[in-house]
Amino acid sequence: MFWKALPKLTLEEKKKFLVFLTGTERIQVKGLKSMKITFCCPKNVNEKDPIRALACFSLLYLPKYSTMEGMEEALQVAINSNRGFG
Repeated sequence: MFWKALPKLTLEEKKKFLVFLTGTERIQVKGLKSMKITFCCPKNVNEKDPIRALACFSLLYLPKYSTMEGMEEALQVAINSNRGFG
């Protein structure tokens, strides 16, 4: 569901997601293919838990959502509630 929800984001929302995941809205000089993003779906995390990211490691903790609406809502909360380091 994550890969179906991500393309629906606007360009500005995609930048916010990149900030949420990596700490910056810019892609590395070597390009997107050089970025190593790790997805983690722990069994002890349920869909009531928020999507979390460890920006230093580009590690995304993604709960398993039962509906597309739940996935999209959690993604919006994640990218719009992010304050960053500044």
